[in-house]
Amino acid sequence: MPRADPTQPPTGRGPWLPRRRFLGAVAGCAAAATLLWRRLSASDEDDAAPHDGPSSVAGARAVPRGEVPQFPGGPALAFLALGDTGWGGESRASVVAAMERTASVLPFSSVCLLGDNFYPHGVQSIDDPQWSGFERAFAGPHLAVPFHAALGNHDHHGNVEAQVEYSATSSRWRMPGQYYSFVERAGEGFDAEFFVLDTECIRREERASTEQLRWFEDKLSRSRVRWKIVVGHHPVRSNGEHGGIDRVRDAIEDLMHDHGVALYLSGHDHDLELLATERGFLQVVSGAGSSTRDMCWGRDTLFASAAPGFVWVGLELDRLQLVFVDAVRGPLFARSFALRELVARAPAVSDPEVSAV
Repeated sequence: MPRADPTQPPTGRGPWLPRRRFLGAVAGCAAAATLLWRRLSASDEDDAAPHDGPSSVAGARAVPRGEVPQFPGGPALAFLALGDTGWGGESRASVVAAMERTASVLPFSSVCLLGDNFYPHGVQSIDDPQWSGFERAFAGPHLAVPFHAALGNHDHHGNVEAQVEYSATSSRWRMPGQYYSFVERAGEGFDAEFFVLDTECIRREERASTEQLRWFEDKLSRSRVRWKIVVGHHPVRSNGEHGGIDRVRDAIEDLMHDHGVALYLSGHDHDLELLATERGFLQVVSGAGSSTRDMCWGRDTLFASAAPGFVWVGLELDRLQLVFVDAVRGPLFARSFALRELVARAPAVSDPEVSAV
């Protein structure tokens, strides 16, 4: 298969959904999912090199209409998740423009950055010129929201403390530590807690990883929120170029299962994937923020794409909503999951009418 020209962006601009109510927007995903899906040329260059051109989708297929649900209204809490945004260029610009357009039909209140925030060697200080690149790139009016950031392997090539310290100088950047947690009010009577991990430290089995994992287990065990979401850079499951990272999987997967985590968000593989796991939680890979790579479909794949894009996540009391957004074509795939599908010991709901699914 011929190699893509990395200097060229994806060609053609599919129709974007017009401004409309949330229900109509997500219903339109069914039509978007039936657009012609082409095989795109492969790229297998090193992780440190940008790929602005499209990549192939091995085994890609259109999503049947019946798999795309219509959500009953908007969520109590919604955010975007994307990683590997560290390259400038046309690919990232198309993703950022899509984030802006998406906000008019799928509103969100924050962004989770899933690591490799700066290529190829992170940042060196809080005065590094790459910070102005970040501020300019994500300067749209709908992006004046908190950006909760995780560290990736390329960020570790630079000064990771500078990314922590930048939180004090930015109105949007949020990284109070190399790993941290925060709680969002997702609706009246329920909250969501996010546990942001430094998975590169875990992957390297550094001495500090023992302390981090002890912290992680303690925070999970003490948390009484309805929704628990873990954010990291390296996936525990993936059918992309890197695949699931065994050391990270061995370190955190049992903890996520045992303590009722519903969703694990990661990047590292430069694609979009939704994977089912036998441990209950969902694995979302969203690493197509500034370049893309070849990937394939596996038995655990619910959706996959190797085009630039990101994931919109919505939370209701008893339901998780996911919309995968292509930077050119708009929303391609949507899926809704009941909390009890993902967490065997889901917290009880006091109001039986509210808890009906």
